Amino acid sequence: MTAVPLPLWDRVRPKVGARVEIAFPVREPGSLALVASAALPWAAEAGAAALFAAGTTGYALTYAAITVAGALAINALIPPAQQGGSGTGPQNYAITGVGNAANRYGVFPYVIGRQRIFPALTATGYSETVGRDIYYIGRMTFGWASDGIALEDLRIGTTPITEYRDLELEFRNVDKARTLAAMPDLEALVKPKSEESHAPQARLLKVGDTYTFEPAQAAKSASITVAISTGRHIEHVSLVLEKSEDGGAWTQVQTWTDVTTGFTWSSVTFGADGINRAWRVRLTDVATVPNYSASLIWKAISSDAVTVTEARATYQETSAGWRSGSETMRLYPRDVAEDGYSDVPQQDVPVVKYTRVETSSAAIDLSFPQGLYKTRSSGKVSGHGTDFQFEYQSTEGGLVEADWVDLGLDNIQAKSTTLFRWTKTLTFPEPGEYAIRITRRWLIDEDPGDVNTCTLTAIRSFRDGDLPSPEGIAEVAFRIKATDQLNGQVDSLNAIVQQLAPVWTGSGWTAPQPVRHPAWGFLQAIRGKHLRRPVRDERIDLEAFRAWATEEPHWTCDYVVDTATQLGEVLDIIAAAGRAKRTLTDLKWSIIRDNAAGPVRQVFTPRNSWGFKAEHRFPREIHGFRVKARSERLEWQEDEILVLADGFTRQTASELETLDLPGVVVTAEDEDEGNVYRLGRYHLASALNRPATYTLQVGWEHLRVTRGDKVRFVHDVPLIGVGQARIKAITVGGDGFVDSLALDDVFDFDQDSFRMLVRNVGGNQSFTALSPVAPQTRVWTPATNVAAGDIAVGDLVIVEELMQESVDLIVTSVRPKPDESAELQLVDAVPAILDADSGTIPPYSPVITAPRDPATAGLPPAPVVISAYSSSLTQLVLPDLSVRPRIAVQLAPFVTGAAAEGMTLQLRWSDAEAEAAWVYGEKVAAGEYTLLTGVLEEGESYRVEVSAVGADGKTRGWVSAGVVAATMAPPAPPLISASAAAFEIPDDAGRGRRPGILLSWVVPPNKSLRVTWQLRIAATGALVQRGLFAEASEGSVLISDGLVPNIAYQVRASFVTGASDQRSWTSWMDVTTDDVRLVRDDLDTALTD
Repeated sequence: MTAVPLPLWDRVRPKVGARVEIAFPVREPGSLALVASAALPWAAEAGAAALFAAGTTGYALTYAAITVAGALAINALIPPAQQGGSGTGPQNYAITGVGNAANRYGVFPYVIGRQRIFPALTATGYSETVGRDIYYIGRMTFGWASDGIALEDLRIGTTPITEYRDLELEFRNVDKARTLAAMPDLEALVKPKSEESHAPQARLLKVGDTYTFEPAQAAKSASITVAISTGRHIEHVSLVLEKSEDGGAWTQVQTWTDVTTGFTWSSVTFGADGINRAWRVRLTDVATVPNYSASLIWKAISSDAVTVTEARATYQETSAGWRSGSETMRLYPRDVAEDGYSDVPQQDVPVVKYTRVETSSAAIDLSFPQGLYKTRSSGKVSGHGTDFQFEYQSTEGGLVEADWVDLGLDNIQAKSTTLFRWTKTLTFPEPGEYAIRITRRWLIDEDPGDVNTCTLTAIRSFRDGDLPSPEGIAEVAFRIKATDQLNGQVDSLNAIVQQLAPVWTGSGWTAPQPVRHPAWGFLQAIRGKHLRRPVRDERIDLEAFRAWATEEPHWTCDYVVDTATQLGEVLDIIAAAGRAKRTLTDLKWSIIRDNAAGPVRQVFTPRNSWGFKAEHRFPREIHGFRVKARSERLEWQEDEILVLADGFTRQTASELETLDLPGVVVTAEDEDEGNVYRLGRYHLASALNRPATYTLQVGWEHLRVTRGDKVRFVHDVPLIGVGQARIKAITVGGDGFVDSLALDDVFDFDQDSFRMLVRNVGGNQSFTALSPVAPQTRVWTPATNVAAGDIAVGDLVIVEELMQESVDLIVTSVRPKPDESAELQLVDAVPAILDADSGTIPPYSPVITAPRDPATAGLPPAPVVISAYSSSLTQLVLPDLSVRPRIAVQLAPFVTGAAAEGMTLQLRWSDAEAEAAWVYGEKVAAGEYTLLTGVLEEGESYRVEVSAVGADGKTRGWVSAGVVAATMAPPAPPLISASAAAFEIPDDAGRGRRPGILLSWVVPPNKSLRVTWQLRIAATGALVQRGLFAEASEGSVLISDGLVPNIAYQVRASFVTGASDQRSWTSWMDVTTDDVRLVRDDLDTALTD
């Protein structure tokens, strides 16, 4: 027998006829519990597969430290949804947690139903200074909104957003009407934009430098202000203004020649022509004073410069703050990266910092933490100031001292005794990475009453172009005054998000509306624009979902998916929240609902099924569940709710298990625990009343059922029902009703009344019938009127005890096979499970039909032959590994041990062709289910029969096992471990006189084996020795005959068994004989004299 460790059970398939024993080492008494609990989903299945070979009937009982929740994951028709572990599931709780977080390279969240979330950042956010006030600008996403979302209770932390001052909001793909209905005060905060204004401070440094102004949308009018400073080095400059329409070529608008002072250009009014215009200011000439190079202005002192100080545009159409589709968010259109610092510049000590790559402009924040003021001798506070010099250069090619572009001195003046922030804005000639050098040119005042200490706090890098606004994504952008309202950036913005989705009416789809029922959440998940290939309506069983929402309207699913997740995992969570399970029905997306109270769709018995198998698990008894679910009453945080079994209270319940119900929320409207309690009680009842899983192999009749259907079941192995048959003949009376019907099987018991169910094309007919007085007549009489048209010859009949409950099962799995058959998995129906939330949970009460005594009572059961065969598994292997064929007969186990008590089994066989006398085997106890013949002749066919004899000597006679040909397959010899070495054959003086090869091997345990070898010349491959043998027990042999000195040979070896034609050769081993040649003593004296 070969031992197969548990981890390999799923990879081993026992052959038909092989005997399989399963045991755990006695030295590890807890191993069963450890194995079953650690590998619950497959331990029981693998055990059952090993216990019962394909095509047999049997029971597998699994008992160990199995949790109820774990058993539900295996057995339940509607199991609780499973979330991925270690952060790999659909939810990482950053979205539903307590803060806004950046989810770099992550996915957009997807809200199902209604949920409070903390939106993820779609931009890093930054601050800006306006006068003495600081504003914070942010942009965040509420995730996918294929058909829009609605918001409720938008707030920062726990403070409603409407309580903040100086706040402006902008939304994209957020339903305006529904959001304002929930938050009317929000309307004043979403302000339309009719214009835009910029202060670029763009310096044009050399001929050809440009500044481009491109309004966010079509401009009705525009203006650009240019400041020009001339002095000792620059006499005048020339500029040109150009225009581009809808991305076309640049055309000249106006020129300024030899100007020395600044100017403001204003466009004409364009009306509402819808053309997107851009303007470009270009420096065309610089005239310098004599003896000064005119090639670069930046060689001059910083006071001489051309600077674009302002650009303004008025829009042709007012830009609404409620945006849709992929419109650009105007409150936060560009990519801005803010780097924080805490450098304190000292006088004349430069501080060098760097922008981000592809930066087109930057803003430098200088903060005065204690303010900026001077205290006079009188104690009166007056203004104070300091000077800073700003320079920059591109980092491309490294920093060169001569390349610093001087932006001049900025004198900062203020009268502030509190935090004061000042911002320097600059625009670069072209996008890139730049170094910025900041030098303080005024000393730090150390007088006690004078404060001008400054800190470099941040540099913001601005990039050209709009941030992406993906289609179907909901976003919010905001600009809020931080001074006196915020401590740092906004990191706790949150809102209740309500999913909007269409609803199927039976004839069409409604407009998007708020949905929470899992039916509509499921359909939106497979139809929405968040999928690359949404499922088409013709591939969805829409009526199944409508029935789900109509018949069970109380279910809700509220969930947020915020990690990359398989669609199937999300659908499982949605369906489980509504006590359903996803499936494909007729190649259409659909759901399975618990149909325990529904009609019977099919009948299965041994007449139309085979390979019955049952697995019965016994989870430990618990007193209830600690259910983990989110609660709207607790601000959508996770709550733990006790759902107890009948008869237990919070004080008496001690054996509790944790049950996760993702997607299930205790809503604000629930007077109790709502769906959490419903599902908790349902799963408690399921675990108690559905501990068994049944497996059937079914032919084409499986086509009538699908997962979730209820079927009637009768089978003799689990003792369910009296029996089954088919109608062979029908007798109809003159009134059109059936007088009697004949069955094709004998029900061997005394006459009595039974419940009979007939399955036919039109459905199922159930009535009471009287069994025959003489069982052999097989004629039954209906006790009620049965119309002749309701049944037909050939219909399947099941017979049940009149006073016993029928056994109904629910189909949990249909696995089709290539031959049009299918494997069905089923669990007990138990309709009372569906009412567990409003009533008591029924105790587990399996139906067992006690067999009635047959007329043949007292006789031992006839052996049932499963198979008879002859193969390498049945042959007799002799000590020398020679074999003799035998035939094995495998019997089905007897129904009960009592029936086989004292019974013996015997085999007999004879030559099938010669009609020889029977040869009888030894009698063995009935516990042996595989019987073997004696040694037979190979290739001959034999008739084989088996008989069972009771303790009292009674028997039902011999049962044929068929005609079987005796075959065998001799095993190959075991592998030999051998080595070869050169050897010199010595004379009596110990001198080497002849070349030889010593072949050695490891002596095997089987001393009956022999060893053979082959020797060949390495160069030519010619065999020089073979067919010789040595006893394996000797361990070595010396080969010397015919060997030539100093020749390269190859040798290989093999054990030899009783099957003389079997070899297991080693690889060829190289060996070169010693150069032992003839010496004088080897020659005759006649030759040497």
